[in-house]
Amino acid sequence: ADHLSTYGYEASTTPTFDRLASDGTRFAKAYSQASWTRPSFGTIFTSLYPSSHRAIHKADALPDAVVTLAEVMQGAGYQTAGFANNINVAPLFGFQQGFDQYVFLEPEFFFGATESAAQLTIYNQLRLIRERFISKKKWVENYYQPADVVSKHGLDWLAARDTQRPFFLFLHYMEPHDPYFVHPYNGEAYARVANPNPDPSLADKYRAAYDGAIKFLDDELAKLFAELQKQGVYDESLVVLTADHGEEFHEHGGWWHGTTLYDEQLAVPLLIKGPKGDASGIVNDHVVSSLDIAPTIIATAGIAVPKSMAGKALGLGADAAAPRDHSFAESELEGNSLQAYRSGGMKVIHANAGNPRGLPEHQLFDVGSDPGEQKDLISTQTEVANKLTADMSTVQSHAESIAVESTGTSIDAASEERLRALGYVH
Repeated sequence: ADHLSTYGYEASTTPTFDRLASDGTRFAKAYSQASWTRPSFGTIFTSLYPSSHRAIHKADALPDAVVTLAEVMQGAGYQTAGFANNINVAPLFGFQQGFDQYVFLEPEFFFGATESAAQLTIYNQLRLIRERFISKKKWVENYYQPADVVSKHGLDWLAARDTQRPFFLFLHYMEPHDPYFVHPYNGEAYARVANPNPDPSLADKYRAAYDGAIKFLDDELAKLFAELQKQGVYDESLVVLTADHGEEFHEHGGWWHGTTLYDEQLAVPLLIKGPKGDASGIVNDHVVSSLDIAPTIIATAGIAVPKSMAGKALGLGADAAAPRDHSFAESELEGNSLQAYRSGGMKVIHANAGNPRGLPEHQLFDVGSDPGEQKDLISTQTEVANKLTADMSTVQSHAESIAVESTGTSIDAASEERLRALGYVH
C-alpha cells in the first residue's frame, strides 16, 4: 500500500488506483493475514486464518472442506470465472473451487522447452546458468503472463457471458512481483532466483523497478476499467482491488517477502467501489483485514455470509463500524514460523528460536508513532507485549480449533520449475 499515491506515496503516481479510491472507499489500514501468496489468498478466498484453512506450506493445497467465496457466489446463481498468472493459486493448489471456468495462465519455459523437457534436471541447470552467468536479459513471459494478457482473458470472458445472469470475475495480476521488470520492457529485471541476497546499495534501483511495475499495472487497469465502462459494466458492479502481500527492500535487513511480518509486507491496499449510487470518496481508518474481503462481497450481493467465515462484512460508508479491534497474521516459510498481532496502535511479533532469517524471538512496536517498526520496545513495555501475546494466542487457538484437515498435493517437476522461477523453491 505504501507504494500507491492514494496511500500517500510521493515517488510515483498511480492515477487509476486514485480514481478507484475516489469512486468508492479506501481502507487506510488494511492488513494481510500472511506475507506470501498461497496462505494469503487462501484467506482472501475463504475468510479463514491460515491456521484454519491450512494452505500454509509449499506443498499445501486449499482443502475441499473449506467454503470459498466463488462457491458461495456460484451457489447463488452467479456465473464465476477466474484467470490467475501465479502458480501458487493455480488449480494444482485447489484455488479453482467454485469457478465455472478457472484458468492458470502459464508462463513460457526458456529455450522453447515443453513441460516434459522442463522435467529434466538438465533444464533446471541450464536455466540457472543462463540467469546467473550468461544472459542479463529477462523476459516477462518466462516468469508470468503480464497484465495485458490477464485483462484480455477477463474481457473476452465478459463478452461471451450470459448477460441475463450476474457474474463474479477474479483477475490475478503479478505486477508488481519478483522479478521486478524495468518498464517499458527492455529485458532488464531483478530476480530473487538470480540474486537471492542483493547488496543493500541496490535497494533504490530495485524499488524504482517495483514502482515501474505498479505504474504499468495502473495503466493496464485504466484500459480495463475503460472497457468495462464501454460495456456498461463498471458503474453497476462492485469492484474490489487488493493485494496479498507487500515487499521488503532491506528495511529490516532483507529482501522479497514471506520471511517476516513487518508492515512493508503486511500492509496492503484495499479499495472497494460499490455499484453506482453507493458511497464514494470515503476513507475508512479502522483496522481491517483480508479476512473481511469475502464477507463484504457476499453481503453486498445480498447473499447470506456462511457461518464458517471468520471475517466481517465491511461497510462502505463514512460511518461504517470497525469489524474488530485487532489484526492477526502468521507465516510458515523456509523454516521461519512467525505470528504478529496488532491492537490499539501496538504490534507484537513472535518468531521461532533459531529461525533462518535471524529475527528476534519477540518484538514490540508502537506502529502509530513508529510505522517503520525500527524501535523495538519489548524490553521496556513487557506488560503491553504480554497482553498482546495473550490476546493473539486466543485468536490463534480459536483458528486452530476450527481448522479443516490439511491437504497436500504432489508438485510435478514443471510446476516446481515455475515456483523456482518466482523464488519459491531454492
